[in-house]
Amino acid sequence: MVKKEIPFTLNVYDKEGNFKGVRDMNASKSSSSQISNQTTSQHNTSKKQTIARPSKAQTWAKQAGLTVAGIALGGFLLYQGGRAIFSNDGRIDNQNFSKVEQEFLPEGKVVGLIENNDTTYFTAKDSFMRNLSAQKNYVDILNLTVDTDVMNETRSLVDKLTFNELMKTTGLNGMFKVYTGFTKGKTDFDFAMNSMWVKKVAKMDGRFSLLSAQWAGDYEQEKTPKSNLAEFKETIGEELETMLANFDKESFYHVGDSVYVGNEKVSIEFHPEKKRFFDNFLSHLNENILTTYTLTELFPDISPAFNVAAFDKLLQEAGTEFVYKIPALADEYLSHGPFQLTSKIITPEGAPSLNEYFAEDSQIPASMKYIDTFQEHNRGAVMTILYNADILANKLYSAGEITSFNDNFEKLSKKEQELFIAGQASAAHHYSSKSASVVRDYQQQVTEGKKNFADIVSSIDYGKGLNSYFDQSVRNYLVLDAMDSQAQSRNAKKR
Repeated sequence: MVKKEIPFTLNVYDKEGNFKGVRDMNASKSSSSQISNQTTSQHNTSKKQTIARPSKAQTWAKQAGLTVAGIALGGFLLYQGGRAIFSNDGRIDNQNFSKVEQEFLPEGKVVGLIENNDTTYFTAKDSFMRNLSAQKNYVDILNLTVDTDVMNETRSLVDKLTFNELMKTTGLNGMFKVYTGFTKGKTDFDFAMNSMWVKKVAKMDGRFSLLSAQWAGDYEQEKTPKSNLAEFKETIGEELETMLANFDKESFYHVGDSVYVGNEKVSIEFHPEKKRFFDNFLSHLNENILTTYTLTELFPDISPAFNVAAFDKLLQEAGTEFVYKIPALADEYLSHGPFQLTSKIITPEGAPSLNEYFAEDSQIPASMKYIDTFQEHNRGAVMTILYNADILANKLYSAGEITSFNDNFEKLSKKEQELFIAGQASAAHHYSSKSASVVRDYQQQVTEGKKNFADIVSSIDYGKGLNSYFDQSVRNYLVLDAMDSQAQSRNAKKR
């Protein structure tokens, strides 16, 4: 049996995905390797091979009780007891391994995991996990661009696996583990829903406990209708279109709001600049902004392309009802659904106060206790965005900056306008008054010549906490927009 060594570069990450360093290594390969002949052939044409000697990879792996079994185009597998290790929960079964071998190895995208006292993920250069842990490097907020090659690669790899296989082959944790109920190497969405509501109820007082238990108990994965990202976007797009058609804009524009200019209370009734502000705002509100709202609320701030693919898969496997029942686990309010609407904003004085400007079939309940249907969640998200935008318009007016803001906003490209609205909607969801003040202050600095309004998307500073929501929303929107552009190009070629 002839053994050869294959040199490769190993990028090492800890279990949170933080880059820990680079190792230059060699892996032994023999004619009895478990990698397929086709893969071996592909590899032999692209890697220099040398006479075998004790390799660093073998030495390092041996210290962890593992052996290097094979290399394919920069990817590698680690074995223990003849079975591949891919997750914190142990080894994957042969059926899953066959799929991983077939789909990942030819592209060199295998993720290995050493299980010892200091659990360490490590991947070959430019692998799937490196792209994932790099988080934002392929979405450039400064230039508002997306590396579509990385985006497509990420989506392609995720699409090839079920959520169960995805959890096993990537070692994902955090909210992904919570949403999938991943325990003992298996996903369980029924368990996930019940577990989330148990945690949610523990954060709330007793007023809604029974209702919360009922919401969790109503969900059954096998019975809930399944969906996908395209259908989700289509549904909320249709709901948005209906709501805007049923929106009495003129009455809303002319509402007799009063604001303070200095010490003087001034009515902004019939103010034309408020009408101009909302004409601009409403003309750009679309299904991608609402989908971005959901992605930013539900998923952690990692690879936006991965978040999009994972959300699509969640709709396909857990179903639409799952997404509309997900509770917000970080707060003590009654809050749930794809937009994580809360009892703090869904009150008679909050977003539902806009009901009077909508036709009856576009209105929502004035309490989260009664927000139940998909349509009510969708309408609640639109009203929340409008309610927070109204706070922004009033702050700009009170500062004497609404006309300048409108002038500057209209000079942005359509894409920049949509990105700003997407980011502002998410920031305002978490702190509407502060986010509005930040935009007002930015506009004042533009007026004073200290800032360039054209840079608002890439340079506005909401401060610690809110910045992450704004930036993540911009990245998520850029990916959704890039995916739409690709789909339009494909459709155009078919015509």
